[in-house]
Amino acid sequence: MGKRWTEQENNYLKENYEIISYKEISSKLERTVESVVNQVRKLSLYNKRGIGKNKLSHKRRYNINENFFETPNVLNCYWAGFLAADGNVRERDYRTYICLQMGDKEHLNKLKRDIEYSGDIKNYSGAAVLSISSRKIYEDLRKNFNIIPKKSLILQPPKLNDIDLILSFFVGYLDGDGTIYKTINKDKYQYINSAIIGTKEMMSWFKEILEKELNIVLPKIQKQKNVYKLCFNGKTFTSIFNRIKDYKIPKLERKWSLMNGT
Repeated sequence: MGKRWTEQENNYLKENYEIISYKEISSKLERTVESVVNQVRKLSLYNKRGIGKNKLSHKRRYNINENFFETPNVLNCYWAGFLAADGNVRERDYRTYICLQMGDKEHLNKLKRDIEYSGDIKNYSGAAVLSISSRKIYEDLRKNFNIIPKKSLILQPPKLNDIDLILSFFVGYLDGDGTIYKTINKDKYQYINSAIIGTKEMMSWFKEILEKELNIVLPKIQKQKNVYKLCFNGKTFTSIFNRIKDYKIPKLERKWSLMNGT
């Protein structure tokens, strides 16, 4: 007689039985595929969701391009930067999710289109939430971009060498965890400035790469409690903008609209 299923295991099965394969579930729970199938039947999950009794593997409910982050390019590096700054990943069900204010829901729609995801963006407590479960995407984000669970205070730089990919990642990161703002000097001349926050390793990496590749000088990194801040003044930020303005990436409009006409 097999070991009794725990409440935690049953909850995991209910959450994932039509998202990932029975084989993946069995591996995660350290049970046989037969045990998983029997428990699906015991809980009558196939009746609730229309899954056949003898089906040992199944298609996910939603379509998605699971290879989207496999090979770094300008577009996926932008979204990886955005997720590195403002997204989350969870290992137990290989889930990638991001929660934005409702005013930015259209930006999540752009991500949804780019990864060819057919599921819905949820409304949760007044926020827009996109949540996907894919082991391939989870592993590619980790492998190529060092995006890991509970990353806020430990995030490391991505494994990128090409400056265009790095700049695209930077733009996504700024859209997720940065700001673009206007200042006016005593002569009433307007400057567009920017700042990003994150781990010391991330800020140091951005500073070193941008100074070297764009021949600019950035101020010292500032420590703010548990995070670090890197600022860009009008001249240096304009240099960055001029380099990336023609990239085919979905910059967050409410931030970059200040650069219109620059």
